[in-house]
Amino acid sequence: MSDLATAHAGLERARACCDLHRYDEAVRLSHQVLASHPDHAEAWCVLAQAKLGLDDDEGALDAARRAVGLSPDDEWPHRLASIALSALQRSSEAFDEAHESQRLAPLAWQTHVRVAEAALVLGLTQRARDASAMARELAPLEPTVWVVAGSVAAKDDETKLAETFYRKALAIDPQDDAAHAGLARLHLDRQLRPASLAAAASGFATAVRADPRIKHNRDALDAVLRVFLARTSYFLLLVVYVVERFDAIDSRLTRQVLPLVLLAIPTVFAAFFVVRLSPAVRRHLLRTLREPLVAVATAADIAAASSLVAGVFAPAEKRMLFAGMALVGAVIARFSLAAEFRRKLPTLAPGRLYSRFVPITFAVSATVFGAFIVFVGLSGGGARVAAAGVTLVALGVGTAVLLRTRRRGARRANPQQRRVSNR
Repeated sequence: MSDLATAHAGLERARACCDLHRYDEAVRLSHQVLASHPDHAEAWCVLAQAKLGLDDDEGALDAARRAVGLSPDDEWPHRLASIALSALQRSSEAFDEAHESQRLAPLAWQTHVRVAEAALVLGLTQRARDASAMARELAPLEPTVWVVAGSVAAKDDETKLAETFYRKALAIDPQDDAAHAGLARLHLDRQLRPASLAAAASGFATAVRADPRIKHNRDALDAVLRVFLARTSYFLLLVVYVVERFDAIDSRLTRQVLPLVLLAIPTVFAAFFVVRLSPAVRRHLLRTLREPLVAVATAADIAAASSLVAGVFAPAEKRMLFAGMALVGAVIARFSLAAEFRRKLPTLAPGRLYSRFVPITFAVSATVFGAFIVFVGLSGGGARVAAAGVTLVALGVGTAVLLRTRRRGARRANPQQRRVSNR
C-alpha cells in the first residue's frame, strides 16, 4: 500500500473514531497522518473536530486555522474555527468565520446552522431566522436544523413555536440531546410551577442519557434540582417571616390557622415536584440530598417547619421561642443552599434560573399577603389595616404587570449546545 493510501486509511479511521466519540484515538490517528503529510488540510480538520470533542478549544482553533491556511476555499475549516471561537466566547470572530463558511458552501445546510447559532449569540435574530429557514429548506430531515429553529423561536419569545420545532427534531431522532435540553429550557420559563420545574429536570436528565459527554446538560440538571430546593426553602422563609409578623395579633386565626395554611405552600410545591419526577431523576435528587451543604439545608428546613407546627400547639409564652427557632432554621437553609450552588456550579450562570424569580415571588407574595391583610382589616382590624392591605395588593399587581411588559426585552439568550461538527 502506498504512503498516500496509508494516510487516507488512517484518516478514515480517525473520522470513524470521531463519529464514535473516541476522540483520544482520533487525535492519535490524526497526528500519525500529519507526521507524514503535514500539509493535509483534511487531517487538520479531523484533528480540530477531535479536539472540540475533548473540549480543547484552543487546540481545535489552532488546527482549524492550519486547515484554513492550507485550504482557504473549503468551508469545513472555517466552520470548525467558528465553533472553536464560539466556545472561547469570541463571538464576533465566530460569526465572521461562520459567514465565510456559508459564502463558500451556500448549499450546505451545516453552514446555515452555524451562521444561525453564531448570530443568536450576537443577538442578530433576523439573520439567525433567515439562516435557520434556509437550513430547514435544504435538509428538512436533519434534526439539527429543527433544534436551531427552536432556539431561534425561543429567543423571539415564541414558546409554542419553539416547542413545535424541538418536537419535530425528536420525531426524527428521539435521542437528540439538544432537542431534549431545548424543551427543558422552555420549562424553566414557568419555573414557579412545580410541574414545569420537574419537566425541566426530566428533560435535562433525558439529554444527559442521550449524550453523557455534554457537561452543560449535567450542570443544568444539578442546577434545577438545587433550584427546587432553594425555591422550597425560600417559600418556607417567607412563611416564617409572615407568621412572625402576624404573631402580635391575638386571634386563633393568626396563631393556629395561618401558620398551617401558609406552611402548605412549600409542602404542596415540594410534593408536586417530586411526584412528577421520573424514578431516575428522583434517585438523582436523593443523591443530591446527601451532599453536605444540601443535607444541612434540608435538615434546617425540616427543623424550621417542625418549629412552626410546634408553635401552633405550644403555650402562648413559648410561641416566640418556636418562631425564632423556625426563623434561624430557614435562614441557615437559605445560606447553605447559596453556598452549595457556588461550590457545585461556579461556572454556570444562574441568571435564567434566578433572574425573574425574586420579583415574581414579591409580586405573588404581596398580592396574597395583601389580600389577607385586607381580610384581617375587614374582620375587625380597622380601616388602616385594610388600607395597608389594598396598597400591598396594588404593589404586587403593579409589579406583575411591569414584569409582563418587560419580559420580551429582558429575555436572555438561550445557552447553545456544543456541537462537534463534521461534514
